[in-house]
Parts: sequence; structure tokens; C-alpha cells
Amino acid sequence: MRPVLEHLRQSGFTLVGYVEDHGAAPPGARPTSKTDAIKGFGFVTQLYDRLGLTLHLSKGERGGAQELTLLGFTIDKTHNQVRLPNGRLARLRGTAAAVLASVSSNRQSVKRKPIERVAGIMVAASPAIPVARFFAKAIFDDLARSTAARGPHADFRLSHQSVRDLR
Repeated sequence: MRPVLEHLRQSGFTLVGYVEDHGAAPPGARPTSKTDAIKGFGFVTQLYDRLGLTLHLSKGERGGAQELTLLGFTIDKTHNQVRLPNGRLARLRGTAAAVLASVSSNRQSVKRKPIERVAGIMVAASPAIPVARFFAKAIFDDLARSTAARGPHADFRLSHQSVRDLR
């Protein structure tokens, strides 16, 4: 997709992309008018057609929008916010709750994989929840300490700070 995104940039589009997913604002004034958004979408659709690429029918905002989902985040241009969609927020809460339940039942000794998973989800959520990285710091410290002491696959104990941060 790099050559495609580069062509769009050279054509005046403003882009953010990750693998096969990208968001684009057409050339022109900001905020983009509905007419410019429709024209820009038509340009991208024609480019994809010429390249033999198919745009999924439910993907893409064809007429401009004030709120859209991009790269797993909800972008709200009206309020200048980036939020986690409800499904991702529920996954974050559910994973943290599962780890906390495991901590309670095992007197703070937990398996490594669920901790790595929750820490990864927290860091991935940081564009929408900037303080998430701070809440993951103690967990990463615990993971590093455990790896140095017992190896990368051993169960370990979470610090009191990590437990508080998960809550």
C-alpha cells in the first residue's frame, strides 16, 4: 500500500495509514466541505479500480463526517477527541478484571501471558487514554523483574502498585 499512499500524498491528500487501513482528507481547505469529501472519495475509488483493488462496501466515509472510526479508534472532529470504541474499552476492562480475579485467587501469583496481554492493550489504548502508559509502567517493571529473576515463561507476583493500577 505504500506506493498507493504515496501517490495520494503527491495528489494533495493528507493521510494516516497502517498496513491496509488508512484515513485520508482530500486536497483543499480545512475543514473539508462535503463536496470536496465526495470528490476525494471518488478519486480514491477510481484509483483503486485502476489498480484492481476493491474497497469494502462498509468501509470509508463517502460524504465527510464529524465522527468516524479509524485504526480502531473513534475520531470525533467536533470535540477534537480520540476515543476507544465501546468494544475495545470493554475488552480492556474485561482483560484487567480477569487478571485481577486471577491475582485474588492465587495470592498475586499470575501467569505471564495475561499480564503481557493487558499491558499491550493498555499501551495500544494510549492515543485515546494518554495516561494508560503510566498505568502500565509498574506492570512492565514487574515483567522485567520477573524475566531477570526467573526467566521469560515463569509465573510471577504482581506488585501492589500493579494491582492498584489494574483496578
